[in-house]
Amino acid sequence: MKQDTFDLVRNRSLNMVAHLEIDAQFWDDQDWALQHYAELTTKHSNQWVAVYNQQVVASGPAPEQVRTQAADKTGRARENIVVIFAEAGDQIF
Repeated sequence: MKQDTFDLVRNRSLNMVAHLEIDAQFWDDQDWALQHYAELTTKHSNQWVAVYNQQVVASGPAPEQVRTQAADKTGRARENIVVIFAEAGDQIF
């Protein structure tokens, strides 16, 4: 992913969650997910993917279900779980 796109996504995310207390692990996991996005879209095409400690810990079709599964597996608060959609490029919204 190009650096300018990466920075834009990170800045938008920072603005969206500015009111939450997010720890450094969240940002590390988000950075990892964005840097490995191409790999995630190959392995988890058109799925929501939860990342913790630079690993995929859950994936599936529903973001809240994926977030809950990841929180249960890791013991982290739901809001501290990175969840992204690994779009294969064929989705129409």
